Amino acid sequence: MTADHAGAAHPSLALSNAEVAFDALVQARESAIVLNHPGADEVMTAGRALLLAAKGPVRGFTAVVGYFHHYATLAPTPGHAPRDDDPAQVLLTLLHDSTPAWREDLDHARQPGVRLLAGLLCSKAATVAARLWYWLCRWRWSAPEGQDMSDAHRAAFLARVAKAERAEVRFVDVCLELLNADGFAEAPGPLQLGEGFLAMLPPLASEHPGEISRRWRGTLHTLGLHDEAPEGINLIALGEDMARQREAIALLYGFLLLRGGEFKIAPGHSVVTQQGERTTATIATFHPKIYVIERDAADDPHTVAIVGSNNWSARALGMTWTRDHGRLGNVEVATLHALDGHAWDATPDDAPPLGMQAVQTARYIFERTGAWLGAWWHPQPFETARRVYTELAAYTPPAQREAPAPEEDFNPPSDPPSDPPAQAPMSEVLATLASPLQQMLAELLGLSGGAMSLDALGRLTTAPDSRLYGGRRPSRYQLDGALR
Repeated sequence: MTADHAGAAHPSLALSNAEVAFDALVQARESAIVLNHPGADEVMTAGRALLLAAKGPVRGFTAVVGYFHHYATLAPTPGHAPRDDDPAQVLLTLLHDSTPAWREDLDHARQPGVRLLAGLLCSKAATVAARLWYWLCRWRWSAPEGQDMSDAHRAAFLARVAKAERAEVRFVDVCLELLNADGFAEAPGPLQLGEGFLAMLPPLASEHPGEISRRWRGTLHTLGLHDEAPEGINLIALGEDMARQREAIALLYGFLLLRGGEFKIAPGHSVVTQQGERTTATIATFHPKIYVIERDAADDPHTVAIVGSNNWSARALGMTWTRDHGRLGNVEVATLHALDGHAWDATPDDAPPLGMQAVQTARYIFERTGAWLGAWWHPQPFETARRVYTELAAYTPPAQREAPAPEEDFNPPSDPPSDPPAQAPMSEVLATLASPLQQMLAELLGLSGGAMSLDALGRLTTAPDSRLYGGRRPSRYQLDGALR
C-alpha cells in the first residue's frame, strides 16, 4: 500500500499475499484503494476484495448498484472470469459460510441477511430470479396461508442446505431443486404449485386475474415448466445456454431465500414536459456502487465498505480472461473502509469516520429509493405484476430490441382507486424522442440520408473496422445509454 512515484507501483491493494494484506487492513481499521486494471496483474480487484470480505460468518451483505449483471460462471471457462473475480463466487462464499448459529440468530431477530438494490438488471438470470423472488414474497404476504407455507418451504430448503454441507453436495444443486416442479414435494413453493399457485394469490386493486395468470405462466414457460407460451407478453428465452442460465437463476434465488433477503429495483425515471411545440425529457439514471459487508468474526464484529465505480458484473468486479487477448476488463477504482462493529444499524457519532459515512449513505439510498420486489421478514407494498415485468425487462442491445406487445384490454373496474400521477414510462419517452434522436445521431456521425433505423444504429457496434469512433467501437451498453 505504498506508492512508487516512478510509475512501477501504485497505492492499491496488492494481489500477492492478498488474504494476509486484507486481514491486516481490517485489523487496523484502515482504508485503502481497490483498483481494477487489465494492465496491472498484481492488483487485488474489487471481486477479490469482496470475496475476502464475504468469508464469514457474515451477518449482513448489501449491494447498492446501478447495473446488476448476474451470471453463474461456476468454473473457469474461456471468455469468462476466473473464480476469484466472478460475482457468483461471492454469493457461493456467503452461502457456504452461512452457519446455522448465524442463521438462527438473524432469523430470531427477523433481520435480512442480504439487501440488494439495483437500477437495471442486465442479464436474463438476474431478471428471472428477481421475478421469482417477487412472486414468492407476494405469496408470502398476501395469500391466506402464505406465511405458514413459505416458512415451511424455506425450512425444507435450509435443511437440505445443511445436509449438503455434510455430504459435500454443491450448493447450486440444492438451489436447482427450487426450480424443479417436483423438487420440494414435502413443502412446495410457487414453482412446485405450478398453475395452482395463482388460485392462492389474490389480485391487487385494479389488477385483473387474467393479467397475473399470463405473466406467471410466462415465468413457468421460461423455466420449462409450462409447454404453452402465453400470448401478448415478451418472454425471456434462456436459449442454448439454458443449463448454465438455470444455475445462475437458482443461485441468486436460493441466495435470497437462504438469507431472508430484501430486493428493490430503481429503474431510470423520466419526466416529459411540453412547452408549445418543444418536448423536453429529463432522464435520471440510478448509478451508485456501494457494498457493505457486516462480518461476525469471533469477538471482533466489524464492517467492510467498498465504494467506487464497480457495478455487479464480472467485468466491473474483476478481469476476464480470453484465449486470444489475455486479461481484459474495465479500469475501475474504489475505496475500501474497515470499521468497528455492525455499522448498518449503528447510530453514527457527530463526526463519523468516512467508512461510517459510506455505510449510512448506502442505508439512506436503500431506504428512500426504488420499488420493492420483495422482503422476507416484513411486508412491503407490491407493484402490480405488469409494472414489475415491464421494469424487470432483461437487457438486450438496441439492434435486438422489439417493440413491446400491446397489453390486452382486460376491462378493469370502472372506478379504480386514485393513484398519484405516474411518471412517463421509458418506452413512451423513447417513442417520443426516437425520430429526432436518430436524426441527430446520424448528423453527428456524418452519415448520409439523415435519420437512420435502430437496426442500422445497432449494427454500428459490430462493424469490423469503423472510423466513426476514432478506430474504436462503443460497447453496446454505452450506445444504448446514449440513445436513451
